[in-house]
Amino acid sequence: MTSRIDSYVTVGLLDFAREALAHYEGEDVVVLLDLRQLAPELSAFPREDLANQLEVPDKIAQRLAKPSGIASGATPEQASFWFLLVPPYWDETECAAIRLPARPAPGGDA
Repeated sequence: MTSRIDSYVTVGLLDFAREALAHYEGEDVVVLLDLRQLAPELSAFPREDLANQLEVPDKIAQRLAKPSGIASGATPEQASFWFLLVPPYWDETECAAIRLPARPAPGGDA
């Protein structure tokens, strides 16, 4: 991950990604944060749908062509997602495949 993307990977982002994966029933998802918006908010799309809805720079499209689990090195038991960060200039868009850390068991130690 780049330091710019790393600075946005928070518990809130990871929780949002978990909810998106549940909503899309485990499909490979892309969580998008578009900093060009006046009030940037996270949004999520199935990876294959995003390719049809958004024209992303070629370097990003090539990366998004792979499922996030493969790109992140996740095991079959691990959930993962793509995070797409769109800064003010579209050609500076970055993405990273992120493995979700396992949630601690209720009442267990973190």
